[in-house]
Amino acid sequence: MKNTKFKLTKKTNEYGEFRICALCNFGDVQKGDLGGFVDSELCLSTNPHDTSWIYDNSRVCNNSNVCNNSRVCDNSRVSASIVRNSRVDNSVVEGNCILKGSRVENSRILNSSSVDNSLIEDNCILKGSRVENSHILNSSSVDNSVVSNNSVVSNSRILNDIRVDNSFMYDSIATISTLSISGQTWIITITDDKMKIGCENHTHEEWRNFTDEEISSMHKDALTWWSEWKGFILPLSEMHIKKVEAAKKDMEAA
Repeated sequence: MKNTKFKLTKKTNEYGEFRICALCNFGDVQKGDLGGFVDSELCLSTNPHDTSWIYDNSRVCNNSNVCNNSRVCDNSRVSASIVRNSRVDNSVVEGNCILKGSRVENSRILNSSSVDNSLIEDNCILKGSRVENSHILNSSSVDNSVVSNNSVVSNSRILNDIRVDNSFMYDSIATISTLSISGQTWIITITDDKMKIGCENHTHEEWRNFTDEEISSMHKDALTWWSEWKGFILPLSEMHIKKVEAAKKDMEAA
């Protein structure tokens, strides 16, 4: 079927990829508008009712496909990957990755990662990982792990086959799966180095050493709740620390 949406022009970049030109109006693209670069028509949906477009000097190549009303812009690069109903801004998506219903800004999605219905922004890196219904931001890195179920990961590192589910990680490192407890007054999330209860995020040692006065200052009901539950929570924290230490020893020995 003839492509009536765009054509490959004779203008090429240093990689021999062709700049595209719109043949009709769709979305915010007008007939005659120049787009980014592709190495084949197969890189971009040819359906004129699909508003997908490659903007600026962005590149889509190596059997990639951009479709389902997606946008690739701000000098992004998509290589050997699929972008569906997503937006890629000033980012790199390469190595058999799949984006669905997501937005990636100023980040790198690599090594067969998949991102579904999520936002990745602010210089983050995903390698061989799966992110679903979550938000990754502030220079976080996720390596060979899963982040899902409305989790938020900010300025943190997640390594080595970890699963983060319905959790909030801030300024933390996870080398074993985070421990998340819901159903209480506040959600509790335990990571390698910190424990977050509600909006209070502190090291394990700080939680052990807080005075009653310091706990009371966190919330009007905090001391009553802490007095009832710390006998359960602190041992869990200690157990998690021991698991982390054992995992790190195994990594060093490997």
